[in-house]
Amino acid sequence: MMKNYAMALVLLLTTLAFTGCKKEKDEKLIVGKWKLEKEISKYYENGVLIDEDVDTDDGGTAEIFDNGRMKDGDNNEYTYVLNGKTFTITLVKDPREVETFEITTLTKESLVIYNEDSYTRSNQNGTGTIQVKETTEQHFIKQ
Repeated sequence: MMKNYAMALVLLLTTLAFTGCKKEKDEKLIVGKWKLEKEISKYYENGVLIDEDVDTDDGGTAEIFDNGRMKDGDNNEYTYVLNGKTFTITLVKDPREVETFEITTLTKESLVIYNEDSYTRSNQNGTGTIQVKETTEQHFIKQ
């Protein structure tokens, strides 16, 4: 019984150590100055793709610091929380402005974040509703 307990404890500690290292590695990788290379926006109604836009002209930047803060190219300041693959940012001057992204790619040179927003709206004649989904995928390269 004691041997099983000791083995379970070793497995738990090993798992925690590797999980902690991965989180720490991601936190270090995300720190730096990033340039927006491409943004892909999609708009769906009732599950059907209605519009897709690929923007490569913006070239905005974001600088992410290791103290839980970041700044965009317009000098707007944010706080951020990185929890696994979930990246949540909050605008400092208006804490009601919160956005959550899923990190789909994070390397020392590349960051891709994904955001999805779903809601229901009335159709044009007001007799029914439409299920709307808007997605944004932003591709950054490290500077």
